[in-house]
Amino acid sequence: MKKISLLLAVLFFSLMIGCKSIDELDVKPNDGLVKSVKPFVLDTNSVHLKPISMENLKQLEVMLKKNVENDKSARKADFNDYGLGQLFWQASLSSEQNEWFNTIAGFGYDSEDIKQKLWNDVYTVRNFLDMLGINRNPDISSPYFSLSLALLSAAHTQSIGDNLTGGWVRESYKYRYDSQTLNQIVFNDFIGRQVATNSYNQNNQFYLLLEVLSESWVNNNRAVPGSILYGSYEGVPIYLNNFFLSGRAVTLPGYNRFLSGIHFSADQINDNDTRRHEFGHILQSEETGLTCFYATIAIASLKSADRQGSVPGYSHNCFWTEVTANWLSWKYFNYPTDWNENTFPTYANSQCDGYKEVAIGDMCKQ
Repeated sequence: MKKISLLLAVLFFSLMIGCKSIDELDVKPNDGLVKSVKPFVLDTNSVHLKPISMENLKQLEVMLKKNVENDKSARKADFNDYGLGQLFWQASLSSEQNEWFNTIAGFGYDSEDIKQKLWNDVYTVRNFLDMLGINRNPDISSPYFSLSLALLSAAHTQSIGDNLTGGWVRESYKYRYDSQTLNQIVFNDFIGRQVATNSYNQNNQFYLLLEVLSESWVNNNRAVPGSILYGSYEGVPIYLNNFFLSGRAVTLPGYNRFLSGIHFSADQINDNDTRRHEFGHILQSEETGLTCFYATIAIASLKSADRQGSVPGYSHNCFWTEVTANWLSWKYFNYPTDWNENTFPTYANSQCDGYKEVAIGDMCKQ
């Protein structure tokens, strides 16, 4: 994808990531912890979870592990930053978040114990994202923020319970954004909490997070903060995202085009070359299926995009995930003569000498 690849995706990590063994807190119902929060409008009746089977989870796990093991240049999590990271995390807490700890202490909870459990979850999810090549702490300008939030809410629900998690998320964001953005944030929190509540993987955090990935991305139960419906392109909804940095575009395929989405920064929303390229990623998912797309193509594309900024002379545009997307789109539009071959090569041309070529039928074998 252009400058920033898509992804989604999910990560290969182990429960040895430094998380402590946590027994779920016995949360009191209707304890009024969030009574000061501004009203949010969340139509939960419109949310239909689609639980993934253990067979599909294991298939996803195998593909993810293969992808990580094959990429010898993948970044490795730093397991020595637990204590230092906790200090920085605690220092970054807002006054509203610190007040929330005081509030729950007044209701008889051990606020220090809950704070420790929250940090354990943050550390786990950060390493989870880091192993995939995703920024371990994506902010709201990142297309991966919605996934990160859902993952954190699921982990928090498992460690401190559903009610406290909902209160924590609302206190963390309620004064920072407009009502529409807050509703998008709360939606992702709701998805994470619901997956954790209904999961049959209560004792396996890796599979729990795989479930969140499947629900948030593959099943299209997500809300990308800042994205506003702009129109459609070849039957795919396209969104303008005012939080995205310049030059960003990300494609999130769903079970069909209507349930998919392409999100653009303001400077890319009307760029036809970029639209055609991103649509090529939709065609990839239609060619391979969603499991392969998110577990193989998306992760490989994300890591390639990361190399663009760290490896001198490296061209993400020449990476096989991007070239095959270009070729599929070029073919779909009947080989247009105005295709921008310099920016979106459809084959290993002279500027892409030395880059691996992958046949369309071999994309899932990488």
